[in-house]
Amino acid sequence: MKTSDEPSGAPGSTNLLGAMVVVNEGSGSPEFEVVDGQQRLATTALILCAMRSCLYRFKGSELPGTRPALENALNTIDDLLNKGGEPRIKLGKDDEDLFRDILATKTHDYDARCKDLRAKYKNGKKMLDSNELLINNYRALSELAEERVSKFGLDAAFAGKDADEFSRAANELARYVTQNMVKRNDFVFIVVQTRHRAHRIFATFNSTGQNLA
Repeated sequence: MKTSDEPSGAPGSTNLLGAMVVVNEGSGSPEFEVVDGQQRLATTALILCAMRSCLYRFKGSELPGTRPALENALNTIDDLLNKGGEPRIKLGKDDEDLFRDILATKTHDYDARCKDLRAKYKNGKKMLDSNELLINNYRALSELAEERVSKFGLDAAFAGKDADEFSRAANELARYVTQNMVKRNDFVFIVVQTRHRAHRIFATFNSTGQNLA
């Protein structure tokens, strides 16, 4: 089931997503405010959501023996996105509701989903640029997810009514998501106690510095 262009997972082959700066004000809450790294985390969540959406094409039909593997794959991805029914990542007030709606997507038809989201968040007025970007990114990542998921042969196994092969493919996809989308990515967080310190670090990271003579 392993594809030829699938990462080997060998030691040292992880992907560093860069250092992200977060604030923990010591309130005892497990939540952190992200000062630098929101786009990377949100994009990772959108990729996972897009891959999960690909699996919903099989929800409407019943091929005996496939339901446990399908539910396992869907739940594996959902657990990475949500905790206790709440998204693990929350965006700012302008984008929070839309982002939550995208992460709650339970359809394979991302074209129709994006049209519905545009209608909902435009609602007779000009849509916020950040809202438009979120929807466009979800759609683009859904197209990429289609290409990636097709390599696991789910469609062929389902069309051929091969429940065992479908189950193997679904379980392999779930393992691929956890091993390559999450565990092979290094998420490095710099945790500080105040927003002031966080913004100083952020400014330093994004400074061009002094030109060398």
